[in-house]
Amino acid sequence: MNNTQYALLLTAVATATLSLVACSGGTRAATTPGERVESHTLVDSRIGDSMTTITLLGFDGCPLTPLMKSRLETALSKLDETVELVQVNQKTLDPSDLRRGYPAPTVVVNGSDLFGMAPPTAPSMGCRMYDGPGGVPSVDELFRRLSLALSSGSKATGGGA
Repeated sequence: MNNTQYALLLTAVATATLSLVACSGGTRAATTPGERVESHTLVDSRIGDSMTTITLLGFDGCPLTPLMKSRLETALSKLDETVELVQVNQKTLDPSDLRRGYPAPTVVVNGSDLFGMAPPTAPSMGCRMYDGPGGVPSVDELFRRLSLALSSGSKATGGGA
């Protein structure tokens, strides 16, 4: 890939990212370094209820993080819930932050791994492959697990990675 092709690719990625942010209602200030927060408001009929937080943990060196993000956003768009998607770049977290111990990509719903992985005990980084097309769960599987986690009060259940 020559420099012109690389520049065009970067421009396309930046444009697509900005388009996604605009479509998702924008971003708010991140609460810690490495977080990017997007609100996906799909149906907001639960006035007074607290919003569910869904966190995508990943980092640039993990090739499955962008695919997980894409499938997760599609699954979130099918939910009949108001949710907040927080993207955390694990490389920017403090070296002692235990969120670095989840292999990337990992989806956390209100503090629990969507696929039942126990919380990490050490902040060692790594990559994660799932059963699913391309090493990432399908949109249908993500939707099923998100629906289950949200209906059971955010207790993610079932299976390992």
